[in-house]
Amino acid sequence: MSKSLYSAEHWRMRAQKIMAMAHKARSREERDALIGIAQDYERLALQTEKSTDLLKSGQTKRWVDGSLKPPTNERA
Repeated sequence: MSKSLYSAEHWRMRAQKIMAMAHKARSREERDALIGIAQDYERLALQTEKSTDLLKSGQTKRWVDGSLKPPTNERA
């Protein structure tokens, strides 16, 4: 079953699959590239956890006017 892109578990599962591929790689270059991709997926998992924690705690970035949306460039 596919996990949401907003789930840290989704990114960790992808990282594990890529690491398994890295262990079977035939060349050092291929292995290093796959390990780099797996590390990027792990970073996405950590960032997803951080974002999820901020949303749950209500500590989201707000603009000067208190809204969650960026200000528009409309002129009166």
